Amino acid sequence: MSFDFDYLLTQWPALLDGLWMTLQVSALSIVLSLMIGVLGAGIRLFRLPLLAQLVALYVELIRNTPILVQLFFIFYGLPAVGMKLSLYWSGVLCLSLWAGAYQIENLRGGLATIDRGCARPAWRSTCSRVSSSA
Repeated sequence: MSFDFDYLLTQWPALLDGLWMTLQVSALSIVLSLMIGVLGAGIRLFRLPLLAQLVALYVELIRNTPILVQLFFIFYGLPAVGMKLSLYWSGVLCLSLWAGAYQIENLRGGLATIDRGCARPAWRSTCSRVSSSA
């Protein structure tokens, strides 16, 4: 049995369409997950009482359930409550929420390691806490 290159050539347009779709979903999910990560890490670092606990719950829930279960819930569970998404947007939402939970912990952990001794000079030079921590 040998590999059939003729079949591959006939399917080449479909493969390129799939590649383009994958790149679109990936790029959009990366951008959205970074937005989720920055927002969530900021909430966790500034220790806003109720919001920090909700973000921690979100992170634990997403990180402790398999991504396939999350995808099934988004694609099959959300229509049961009246929120029907296409295959494309189900994938974008699932990947964004999943990667966003990891981004929150990555950014929070990275920013939490900055020593207060490094941040004090920035605060004393009239920088606000938000601009000096960026």
